[in-house]
Amino acid sequence: MQSLLREFDPGGIVFLVTILPGLQPVNCASGPMPWFVKLEEGIVAKPQFDAVIPEHLAWLKTLERAGHQPRSGYWADCKGRNGDGAGGMLLFWALDWAEAKLLIGTDPLILQGCVSWSLHEWSLVFGAFESAAPRSGTAAPGPTSAGETPVLPG
Repeated sequence: MQSLLREFDPGGIVFLVTILPGLQPVNCASGPMPWFVKLEEGIVAKPQFDAVIPEHLAWLKTLERAGHQPRSGYWADCKGRNGDGAGGMLLFWALDWAEAKLLIGTDPLILQGCVSWSLHEWSLVFGAFESAAPRSGTAAPGPTSAGETPVLPG
């Protein structure tokens, strides 16, 4: 997948970020954007699914650098449709439905046919997001930075 280097200036700090073709950095100064949620369910065998995870994590890092505030995780209590896959949820900012759909269309898990998915615009009614580490016992141990494979249950 090709990428472009581009300057990104949120609040006077200039970053060079990798942008997927067709995606633009989010202008954080323009105010809060709507949240979108992608729900997904694994439809391939676990080894095939797990082979795509490093590319998926790199894609999430690209979304983060572009200002889309991705929050991603997998279902810890169930398996995918075929009993061997996985599934999860991604929350992210996008300007509108069209951009959200464009962003999701570049997810390696979707491009490689690993998940069935649905996309929804989501309105936060109560609570707030904080920068905090996952609570003990709720997330898989292991590395989670782009390019590294997390330890998945099962």
